Amino acid sequence: MDLMVALGRNGGGGRRGWWFRGNLFAQLVVIILLAWLLLVIFVGLDFLHDRYGAYEGKVVAIRSRTLLDHLAMEFIIVEHLILETREGRTIDKIVGVENRAFFRIAVGDRVVKERGFGNHARVPGKPTVQEMLDSAREALRQEPL
Repeated sequence: MDLMVALGRNGGGGRRGWWFRGNLFAQLVVIILLAWLLLVIFVGLDFLHDRYGAYEGKVVAIRSRTLLDHLAMEFIIVEHLILETREGRTIDKIVGVENRAFFRIAVGDRVVKERGFGNHARVPGKPTVQEMLDSAREALRQEPL
């Protein structure tokens, strides 16, 4: 069972085209690359689903990146929020580290995310870092040192 890989022009044998009859090593390389591509697509779609979909729950744990994240999304720094829903189910949602820090999400907080790419998971009633900075600036303007 041979695998045809487009690597170079075949100069003889009556066949024309850009085909190379791969050996076992070339076949393994192609299989590994296809598996990695499927992994990137799978993890990327999961990440996009979590970025778009709405969810709500209490943060039970925060996990750092998994091996799949390291292999598929090396350029994106993410963490996994383990949430417990009202029904008692445990779900795993992928959140960027900067979003978790900006919205000050910690274990024990109730997190709400509305549907849409522009909406982020946040803790209702807890001010964001930007809101805290704005209130500090306003307090400094009102009360000079």
